[in-house]
Amino acid sequence: MRTEELPERERAAWDAYRRGGAEWELRREEVRKDPLLARFVVQNAAREMVATFERSRLQTKPIADGPFERAQAELVALKEYSTPLLVQSLQVKDGVVAFLAGDVLVRIGASAVLPTAGLLGDARAETRRRAAELLGKLPADAAAEADVLAQLGVVVTKDPEWIVRAQAAQALALRGSQAKLTAHPTGVLCRALLDTDPAVAIAAAQGLSLLDDLRCFSRLVDALEHASGRGEPKLVVEIERTLASVSRDSKKRAPTQWRSWWEANQKRLQAERS
Repeated sequence: MRTEELPERERAAWDAYRRGGAEWELRREEVRKDPLLARFVVQNAAREMVATFERSRLQTKPIADGPFERAQAELVALKEYSTPLLVQSLQVKDGVVAFLAGDVLVRIGASAVLPTAGLLGDARAETRRRAAELLGKLPADAAAEADVLAQLGVVVTKDPEWIVRAQAAQALALRGSQAKLTAHPTGVLCRALLDTDPAVAIAAAQGLSLLDDLRCFSRLVDALEHASGRGEPKLVVEIERTLASVSRDSKKRAPTQWRSWWEANQKRLQAERS
């Protein structure tokens, strides 16, 4: 629909947005108080963002007030209206639209965490994977963090698709480390070391290195023995890296040697970390 075909209120608001400057800064606050008008501006800013994305990529230097940058900034400024639309965009098949929506949600920050977590139960595996990936990038939401970690833990344990489980394992470690809530993520990732898909087990080992929680040590040694017995060299390498990181000892050892080492050094390590 062309601008001149819009109803008067919408046309006036969109014309003010396009002119920008101080006029729009004042007008935005009026728009914010009108949910219907605010959603109209947000929907059109989202269209503008997608339509101007390719052109913005050709620029050698970012333009702060270019149409793409302005559209993104507007979606952040009106986040209370844009967040539901952007989260919904994570469900579309168009990867560019979903990428752009996720990029803006990261800029919006903690208030986008719970709406994004709501997609972890989506019917489409790609939507669940996108939601998990985004949760690995979003900052902590103190009030909701324990619940989000629990949701991610369920996905790591029960999602039918390996790629979703692996992405959720990464997100669980990132969020647990950031929020310094390591007990639940460590328990979940310890169990995921024995996932039937090696990619999930590798993601779990990498996540445990990030969490750096001594409670995972014995489970890592057991997993090392299991992976060695099953002939999974890539997983063996990742577990060995995690053992080296958690123990602060880079020497390679067989599982039986690690168990002896742990018995001799456990109390010292726990005292150093307390």
